[in-house]
Amino acid sequence: MKILILGASGYIGEHLTERLAADHEVSVLARNHLTFSSPVECIVDKTLLLSLPKSALGKEVLINLIGTTSGAHEQSHHEVNVALQKKILEAIEKSPIRRVIYTSTLLVSSDATNPYITSKREAESLYRSFSQKTKTSTVILRLSNVYGPGLTKGVVGVFAQRAWKGEPVTIFGEKTERDFLFIDDAVDALARSISASFPSLFETVDICTGKPIRLKELLDTITHVLGKKADVILAPPRPHEPEKILCQPELARAVLGWHAKTTLPEGIGRTIGGMK
Repeated sequence: MKILILGASGYIGEHLTERLAADHEVSVLARNHLTFSSPVECIVDKTLLLSLPKSALGKEVLINLIGTTSGAHEQSHHEVNVALQKKILEAIEKSPIRRVIYTSTLLVSSDATNPYITSKREAESLYRSFSQKTKTSTVILRLSNVYGPGLTKGVVGVFAQRAWKGEPVTIFGEKTERDFLFIDDAVDALARSISASFPSLFETVDICTGKPIRLKELLDTITHVLGKKADVILAPPRPHEPEKILCQPELARAVLGWHAKTTLPEGIGRTIGGMK
């Protein structure tokens, strides 16, 4: 299958590109030249948009991983998750692409509202409208907190780095829960979504373990694997962020034949092993 990937330079993008290149004809559109261990066509375009219509010709699937993280500046959320997404969809509107896959976040299904979550909700709305207008199969994968070797950002990365260095770890909200997804499982879900048969032309699918845990339990798992103790600083919950997360992996299991295979202790062990 001929696949075009946007956001291949990111953590998930690098892993996904390597995985798909083994079985598919993969092209990536990036601002700078990227190299991979498998044969991958890299199209360099500083704007990402001028080359997109031509790059999409002859492609069957577009996977768009471009997006901000929750800690980015407020303006960046709208620029990347809304304005840029709108331009991307306009650029491929007349392309022969049969399926578009966009990565969102589980946080959109919560009641919380902040610039990041709002921008992701707006992005999903853009993709829904695109699907209705063009009759293109469009899949939104709402990922939980992805972690793995080499990723220093995110809750797992920050906790692991600080515990490894013997530094205190701040937990925002004693009862705050999140779902943690190992990188291999996230990539597997993305790979399966390329050719899966979905019930509707537009579909949203939760990609998660379905087993959210408190942040203190996450830290306990990390320190157990490290064989170290960590001083904990309990802080109030972050404003405008959900205390608990809703994750429903049933559709992913039914449609993708997918479930998260990596347990938290196993994933943390592999993540920390990459630090040593």
